[in-house]
Amino acid sequence: MLLSCFFTCWVGGVLCAQSTQLHFKHYTNDDGLPSSETYTVLEDEIGYMWFGTDNGVARFDGYNFEVFDTNDGLNDVVVFTLLSDDLGRIWAGTYSGDLYYFEEGRFHAYAYNSVLQEARNYNEFVHLVDVRDTGDVIIRFQKSGLHAINKKGQVRSLEIGEPDGLSFYTPGCSGPEASKVAPISRSYPTNITGLQSDFSKEFTLYVGNEDCSREIGRISLPVAKSTIWPIKNLALITEEDGEEKLLFFSPSKLYVTKAGQGAKMIYKLGRRANHVLPIDASSFWVGMEQGLGLLRFTLNEDDEVAAVDTFLRGRSISFIQPDSHRGLWVTTTDAGVYYCPFPVQQKYILDNKTSPLAVAPTGDNMFYASYADGSLYQYDGEKKRYVYLDANRPFGARHEFLMFDSLSSTLFTSQTVLTHEPEITNNQSSRNFSPYLAKGVPRLQSVDLITTCNKLGPRKGLCTNSIQFGILDMDTREVEFVSEGTDYFYGVETFLIDSLNRYLLGTLNGVVVYDPSRPDATLTPLDLGATELSTRVVKIVEHKGGILFATRGEGMVFLRNGNKTVLKEKDGLASDMIRDFEISEDGNVWIATLAGLSKVIYNDNGEEVRTYREEDGLINNELLDVAIYGEQVWLATNSGIQKFQEIPPAAYSAPPIISRFVVDAATINNRKEVSISSGNHNVEIYFGTINYRLEDKVLYRYRLGTNDAWRFTRERNVTFPRLGSGQFAFAVASQNEAGVWSVPTEISFSIATPWYATWWARILGILLIVGAITWYFLRREKNRKRENEFLLQISRLEHEALHAQMNPHFVFNALNSIQNFVIHNEAKQAAIYLSRFALVVRQTLNSSVKGKHSLAQEIEMLETYLVLEKLRFKEGFEYQIVGADDLPLEQIILPPLLIQPFVENAILHGLKEIDAGGVIQISFSGNTRLLKVEIEDNGTGIETDLEFGEESMGMAITRRRLEMMKDGNKNVSGMSVKPVYNVDGTLSGTKVQLWIYLENAVIESNV
Repeated sequence: MLLSCFFTCWVGGVLCAQSTQLHFKHYTNDDGLPSSETYTVLEDEIGYMWFGTDNGVARFDGYNFEVFDTNDGLNDVVVFTLLSDDLGRIWAGTYSGDLYYFEEGRFHAYAYNSVLQEARNYNEFVHLVDVRDTGDVIIRFQKSGLHAINKKGQVRSLEIGEPDGLSFYTPGCSGPEASKVAPISRSYPTNITGLQSDFSKEFTLYVGNEDCSREIGRISLPVAKSTIWPIKNLALITEEDGEEKLLFFSPSKLYVTKAGQGAKMIYKLGRRANHVLPIDASSFWVGMEQGLGLLRFTLNEDDEVAAVDTFLRGRSISFIQPDSHRGLWVTTTDAGVYYCPFPVQQKYILDNKTSPLAVAPTGDNMFYASYADGSLYQYDGEKKRYVYLDANRPFGARHEFLMFDSLSSTLFTSQTVLTHEPEITNNQSSRNFSPYLAKGVPRLQSVDLITTCNKLGPRKGLCTNSIQFGILDMDTREVEFVSEGTDYFYGVETFLIDSLNRYLLGTLNGVVVYDPSRPDATLTPLDLGATELSTRVVKIVEHKGGILFATRGEGMVFLRNGNKTVLKEKDGLASDMIRDFEISEDGNVWIATLAGLSKVIYNDNGEEVRTYREEDGLINNELLDVAIYGEQVWLATNSGIQKFQEIPPAAYSAPPIISRFVVDAATINNRKEVSISSGNHNVEIYFGTINYRLEDKVLYRYRLGTNDAWRFTRERNVTFPRLGSGQFAFAVASQNEAGVWSVPTEISFSIATPWYATWWARILGILLIVGAITWYFLRREKNRKRENEFLLQISRLEHEALHAQMNPHFVFNALNSIQNFVIHNEAKQAAIYLSRFALVVRQTLNSSVKGKHSLAQEIEMLETYLVLEKLRFKEGFEYQIVGADDLPLEQIILPPLLIQPFVENAILHGLKEIDAGGVIQISFSGNTRLLKVEIEDNGTGIETDLEFGEESMGMAITRRRLEMMKDGNKNVSGMSVKPVYNVDGTLSGTKVQLWIYLENAVIESNV
């Protein structure tokens, strides 16, 4: 809530008014104060503002009031005094006389409150003065003066200086020397003597404490028998030359005295002062009771009152306290707390006219102001009065611009010319209002704009009246038009004659040029090489060898030596919408915009821009006009007239304070080591920077890890939903009104890793997985081996079964042969055959028992069989076994009688039509894994490849035996039967090809 206090009264045509206003923010019960009756205020080392009220203590962080009362250990809630000790504890002095100190979030009763109560007289008021680093608590009893209570609870009376002197206690010293006592803004009389009757008494004035004190000198004070010295109504001021003077009220008269001088009454108020606070060597604040408000006194060199400004009229002031940022806090006993961020900024408000159009300063504290209702006022700062000026303007016309010419002491407005009179009188008829004159025209109704231009001659200016363009003689107020009456100059905002003697005009549509010397002179668009100048141009001024152009929407354009410089909001300008600008004597360009004030310094190294807004001291960001008087900057704002005081930018930015740390809606009180259980958690962090100027406009940046990018917000809390395990370092920083970032405030916390995500669990998991995979593959391999063994066993059984089928077949054929030999009386042949047959049977029996034999044994059995068959067929064929010598015959293992059926088939079927000359060739090739066998005869042959249905029983059995033979890669053995042709294409025999994947290959693949 903002408050601007003022009062007015009409006396004739003069409006009496308060000289200046201050811009206050007002805090009441609605804002969280526990009571509107407040007694004291204190700023602690962090920056919190503490307030003592009649209903507890309130701590303020710029956003919210936190109240401490009986629930927080404060048994007496009426708090008159607050101070802090070297340990950072806040001490409270209460109405009952008991003392309390604030530590670890609550108030604690002073251990020697009972001693304190015993030491004071009945109903004697107790005032808390100081808490020393020694642990001594300094108190002042209303009648018996200053006392100290040490850490053991022992009470002693304090004396500073001589017993018959007048001494004032000050909390500290500026150095180790006892003679150096820091200048004070608050002091307390320690002893009052000689108050037996009404008379003037001479005292020796002492200042200090037990550790260091100083004699100021002899002073003479008027005292009265009925006088009881107030506690906070005196102050010691050190002047620029080092001389000190004492200010005091006794009880409602203001006195000043210096060493060797008597007290001089310099002001009478009629009411008691509650608090005196020095501002500088010549000014001080006084807080008044009974609705007399806050007074600001200014003294001249003779220590006489030069000015008294009243603020917060109607309020009873109890305490005044500046803060570390030069703001001013004021407590009242009837309306809560007031805060002025910029006590140096002076605001002028007239009645309810808060929207001035223009301002023209004429002195240090004097100006003219025009308002939106068409009124024109003059303000006299010395007499603190406004006067209404009736300029005899047409109905509805306004003074759109004001220009004060100090050389002729003349005020030029859009409606009239006024001879300036520094002294405001009640008789307005003496004012000399003059109209503008035009050659050949009795009266020129108005002008839209005036710009001084010495290029036209001394005391000359340019002006327009919407339809014509002319030259103004500022002494005679006569206008000589240089354009025809048919020209149309509506929308011209500004003009300038440049170095080429061109008339540059700023219009709604940009910059145009006008040449009155040409018969067909018109407004012609001018291309200056800057597209920004195609929009509305409101002011054109020469500056440092170049030309400045102010625009509405494109910022500030500076053209110099063929170079263009454009300043916009992105470059630090308050806004691209410029309303006006002025150049001060030191070359600074002050730019008034609709969003603040900017100061630009153009130099050879570039441009320096600083922007001011409400948080920097402006009373309103919307500026309508800016004017320069000497080094003073005057502003017409939407909230009144302001004499702007530039404040150095704050180089220090206070870091944010983390107030709450919340995990899953539960507040964590111990934030030194925050360890959170495993799982996903919602983490909320509340923080805030104490900045009473910016309040909720503070910009923050934060991040959750040192490698994370900064994120920005104006909110005072951030939420991290479903935050997983890890180590986190939350950091938050804030930006002050000067754009300076604070050092980050950090809080580290960790969320535990779930057991299944810990390193040991992961290693264990990996081992389990590896173990499971290993077990799986070992078990699969074991099962595969077992399966292969079963398959091999089955294969053996099948081979044995087929072999068993094969043996009877062979035996039957052999016995038939022997029978034939016997029948034909070939006993010798039968005997030979029988012998050979016995050998074959023995070999067959041996192989049948083992189920397998070597290739060498297979060839031996084949040779034995071929010999038998050769005997049987009376040497009707010959046979050849080739390639065997190239093979490892003993290492190649195969089932017995695997090749014999094909040899038998060649003999019985292939050579059956040949009585003599038959040939059977058996070829071997391959290796221990794959054996290739070819059985070729020169018999009758077959027409095509032999189909399965045409096979003999022996071949069919052998084919099945081959199909059951596989190697480790699942390659299946097989056979083919093909005819053999002569060159002429006639059949010449049959060829059987076998490819046998050997059993030992299967065994080897399993190893």
